[in-house]
Amino acid sequence: MKETIGSVMSRDVVTVRSYQPLKEVIDLMNNRNISCVVVVEDDRSVGILTERDIIRLTVAKYSADSTMSASVMSKPLVALSPDVGLYEAAIIMETNNIRRLVIVDEDGRLLGIATQTDLIKNIGIDYYVKLETVDRIMARKVIALSPDDSVSEAMMIMSYSRIGSVVVTEDGIPIGIFTERDLIRIISQKGIKEDLMLKDVMSTPVYSARKGTKLFEAAQFMEDKRIKKLPIIDESGRLVGIVTQSDIIKNLQMDYVIFLKNVIDEKDNALKEAETRFRAFVENALEGVMIVQDDMVRFVNSMMTEMLGFSSESEIIKRNIFDLIYEDDRSSVKDYFSARLKGDMSRIPHEFRLVHRAGSIVFVKMLVVCIEYDGRDAFLCTIEDISGLKEAEKEISRLTIIDSLTGLYNQMHFYKQLGEEIKRSFRYNSPLSTMLLDVDDFRGYNDKYGPHEGDKLLARSGGIINKSLRDTDMKFRYIDEEIAVVMPETGINEAMLVAERLRKMFAETVFEPLNNKGEIENIHMTLSIGLTAFNIGDNLGSFVKRVEDALQEARKAGGDRVVLL
Repeated sequence: MKETIGSVMSRDVVTVRSYQPLKEVIDLMNNRNISCVVVVEDDRSVGILTERDIIRLTVAKYSADSTMSASVMSKPLVALSPDVGLYEAAIIMETNNIRRLVIVDEDGRLLGIATQTDLIKNIGIDYYVKLETVDRIMARKVIALSPDDSVSEAMMIMSYSRIGSVVVTEDGIPIGIFTERDLIRIISQKGIKEDLMLKDVMSTPVYSARKGTKLFEAAQFMEDKRIKKLPIIDESGRLVGIVTQSDIIKNLQMDYVIFLKNVIDEKDNALKEAETRFRAFVENALEGVMIVQDDMVRFVNSMMTEMLGFSSESEIIKRNIFDLIYEDDRSSVKDYFSARLKGDMSRIPHEFRLVHRAGSIVFVKMLVVCIEYDGRDAFLCTIEDISGLKEAEKEISRLTIIDSLTGLYNQMHFYKQLGEEIKRSFRYNSPLSTMLLDVDDFRGYNDKYGPHEGDKLLARSGGIINKSLRDTDMKFRYIDEEIAVVMPETGINEAMLVAERLRKMFAETVFEPLNNKGEIENIHMTLSIGLTAFNIGDNLGSFVKRVEDALQEARKAGGDRVVLL
């Protein structure tokens, strides 16, 4: 515990200049097999670029050739003196939600870099991890993909949810893992191609540990195998969670809160020194810190002030804490405070909503310990803004039901939504129609102009269908080039008008594929459309079968028509 961050840091730091293009940085990280580079100017550290930054920029379609490091590096830099203790460094890493610490001298010159691996190996956290199993801290909501899922889909999911890997499974059993390091290699060497599948690039076999494994043993295993993510499996070998180095560091969060409590408790003996230490810690954190006494806010740090949209701490101090909390969440926060008063020291944070000064909602998670402040009982709260995480969860939910090529809902969501609409039609005796459409001679188009132009045609088709149909109509990519449309509250006559309007609009659209000479051709394409209405006595299977038969009849009749069955 008495060791300093300077004693464990690596002095072998790869640096780049702010004017270097992103492409050079990506190639350098790939060739040196490193997770980050430090951006320097005049021998002083000014920023950092990590694997996660590169992936985020690739998803956002930044040009690697024209984008300079200075414009996209992470800043301001969280930099520490080499004299900072390991325990304090670990807390700063966790509260700032970062995986690396840049170490500088008093003039800001780069000395080295320390990673989560360095801290876990040296901080001596076995004093508590020996008592806990991986079950206690593992993430149970694991994003698992199929080996046939695309690398581009995995990259989007990793970027939006800010995770360093996805586990690849078959029938729930881990068969591989795909990490940020794998993505950097692909981006550097050949770029992300739409037809590149996870099975072609994932790391396999994948190391794992069983539920019940001691956390200290898992940490040692990860160090021995030089891995940062460890899938957790049950007795049958199925994936039930994952432990990362970040999870191990995060387990120190409650220790951080207790550390702050101890600093405050020292005031009786060394008031000035203790207060200086307390303020230095909380002002260096990217988490909000608040002291609440008799429901009144007695102290906040600058991050808490910024989180709520105020310009100074004095605007929050002496306010009632519950005036800052979203009305529907006030009772749950009261219960959480009450549990702490009764001695509950759970490490599980409480999630709730605060109200920003501008009126918007801020999703947060909070840990609380009871302290004595100015001679009376109070609560010391650390509060983290998780609004970005909530947005990412929404985006991940959306991605699981959206076809990436066409932008329409996918087939799995089609069956789910159609089933719901059938139930609603039964319950309220309301009309329901469905159409299934296909681009005529798509295979001929694909053969002539190539799969890239074929994909562009499908993507454009999805856009045309989305724009031309009503907001109440739900559109889905069904199979290959087939697209399904579910039309709630729509009788067959109205549905026929909608289908005919779509058919004519599509036929009038000009597509511009490139031929094998690189020349643009102007092409008109047509649709075959099958249409049917839900009847009494139908079920999901019979309803779908009838619309499929209607589409088949439209194809047989030569296409460019609507067939009603």
